[in-house]
Amino acid sequence: MSIELIELAKMGDKPAFDEVIRNCAPDLYRIAMSILKNKDDADDVVCDTVVKAYENLYKLKDCGFFKTWIIRILINQANTAHKRRKKIIFLSDASQEPQYEDVYNLGNEDLSMAVANLNFEFRTVISLYYFQNMKIKEIASALQIPAGTVKWRLSKAKSILQKELVKFREGLANV
Repeated sequence: MSIELIELAKMGDKPAFDEVIRNCAPDLYRIAMSILKNKDDADDVVCDTVVKAYENLYKLKDCGFFKTWIIRILINQANTAHKRRKKIIFLSDASQEPQYEDVYNLGNEDLSMAVANLNFEFRTVISLYYFQNMKIKEIASALQIPAGTVKWRLSKAKSILQKELVKFREGLANV
C-alpha cells in the first residue's frame, strides 16, 4: 500500500481512501474472524472500523503506520463487540452448526480448532503474529500493551496449543 495513496486519503480524497480500504480489507476481515469467530460480528466490526478510520484519518500522524493504526482500531472494535457478545446468549448459538470459518486454512483441522478455542487475548496475538506476519512491536502498538506482554502471550498460547495437540494425538493412539 503506497504512502502517497494514504496521504491523498488523509487530505480528503475519497477514491484514494476507498482504494486504501480495498487493499487492507481482506486482512481486516481475517483478523476480525480470527478474534470473534463469527462472520456477522466480523462483518460489523470491519464496517465499524472503516467508518472510524475515515472519521479519524486526520489524526494519523505517520502514514507509514497506517496498517498498524487501522488494526488497532479494528482490535478495539473487536474487543467492544466481544464484550457485548459475552453478555448476550443467542438461540442460534445453541445449534449444532459451527460458527467459526477457517479463514486461514491451516491444513490441520486439529490445529485450527485448537487456535479457535484459545481465549480472546491469546487468539488475538497468535492471529496477528502468525497469520498477519506482524512483528512483536507492531502487535504491542496495535494492542497498546508492552512488547513483553505480547511475547508472554505468544509463548503461553503456543504452550496451550502444544498441550491440546498432544492430548488429541494421545486420544487417537488409544482408539
